[in-house]
Amino acid sequence: MAYEVKNIRNIAFLGHQGSGKTSLVESLLYIGKGITEKGEVEKKNTVSDYLPEEQKRQQSLQCAIAPLEYKNYKFNFIDLPGNDDFVSEIIGVTRIIKGAVLVIDASVGVQVGTVKHWQRLKRRGIPTLIYLNKMDKEGVDFEERLAEIREKLGHTAIPFGYPLGKESHFDGFINCVDMKARVYNGKECVDAEIYEDKMAKAEELHGAVVEEVAKTNDEMLEKYFAGETFTTEEIHESLRQCVLKGELTPVLVGSASLNIGIQTMLDHITINIPNTDLSVYSNELNRFAVEGGEYIISVSRNALDDVYKEMIEVKGEELPINQTENNYLNIETIESKTQEDFERFIGRTIPKKPVVYEETTPF
Repeated sequence: MAYEVKNIRNIAFLGHQGSGKTSLVESLLYIGKGITEKGEVEKKNTVSDYLPEEQKRQQSLQCAIAPLEYKNYKFNFIDLPGNDDFVSEIIGVTRIIKGAVLVIDASVGVQVGTVKHWQRLKRRGIPTLIYLNKMDKEGVDFEERLAEIREKLGHTAIPFGYPLGKESHFDGFINCVDMKARVYNGKECVDAEIYEDKMAKAEELHGAVVEEVAKTNDEMLEKYFAGETFTTEEIHESLRQCVLKGELTPVLVGSASLNIGIQTMLDHITINIPNTDLSVYSNELNRFAVEGGEYIISVSRNALDDVYKEMIEVKGEELPINQTENNYLNIETIESKTQEDFERFIGRTIPKKPVVYEETTPF
C-alpha cells in the first residue's frame, strides 16, 4: 500500500540500557495489530532483537526498524541500543528522524543514558514523547519520578497521564488531557470512569495542561482569563503545536509488559510526531521580516552526513552561521529579542556559546 508523506512517521526509541525500549516497540506492534503474538526479550522472540548475539545478551546491539500500518498511517519504529558502545548508531539515526520516544525505567528513574539521549534530541530540535515505563514495578513513586524528570530534563515535561494504583496494583492511568481513565482488563487498556478519589488530582493536572494551552497565543490566553472553556479540538491542536516546537514534552505512563499506555502512545505518535516531509530542508528561501530588516535563511540538508549549509542576509549583508568543530551557531550580532523570534522561526534554539558534547564522533 502506498502512503502519502503526511501519513508516514519515523520514530526513534531511545533510553538507558534496560529501560524497556524493545518491549515497548513489541507492545506497539502487538496492540497496533502488526503482529499476532507478542514476543518477549527473555523468550528471545521479539521483532527488533533478531540477531543471535542480541538474543544471547538480551539487549539491542544495532538499530532495528519495525514497520507498522495503523489506521491509514505508516509507522517506522526505530529501536536503538541503549549501550554507549553503540553511540554511532544513535547519532546516525537522530540525524534523519523527525520524532522520538524517550523511555525511562520508572523503577530506576532518570539515568546517565537518559540525559545523554535527551540532550542529543534537544540539540537537534526533535519533538519527543517521554514514556515512563515499568510503573508496575516495586518502589515506583510517580510524583518523585516526575519531579526528577522536570529537574534533570527540564520543565517542558508535562504529565499527560496519572497512574492508577501502585506497584503490582498498577492497573491503568488517567488521561489528563481528555479526562478519561484507561484501565487494564487483563489484556489491554479500555476506557473507564475516573475513580472518585483520583478526581481532584486529575483536575489539577488537567488544569496544568490547560494553562499550557492558554500560553500558545494571545487569543487563547484572553479566553483563559475570561474563564471560558477550551474545546477538545482547541486543546489538542494547541498541544500539538507546542510539542512540535519543543515547547512541551508529554510524559506518558504505562507498562510495556502489561500493554498499559500503548494505545495512547499510538494516538500521540499519530498526532504529535511530525511526518517525514523534508521540504523544510529545501534550498528555497524563506523570508522573515523583523525590525525593519529582513532575514533570509536558506537551508539544505544531506540526510547521510547531516551537513547544514545556512546563510542569513541582514539588510543586504551576508552573515554566515558558524557551525564548525564546536557545533554552535554564531549570530552574536543579532539582538536577543530578535534572536528569540528568529529561533522560533527556524524551530530550534541557537546557543550563544560553544557547547561541549560527550561524544567524539563528528556531526
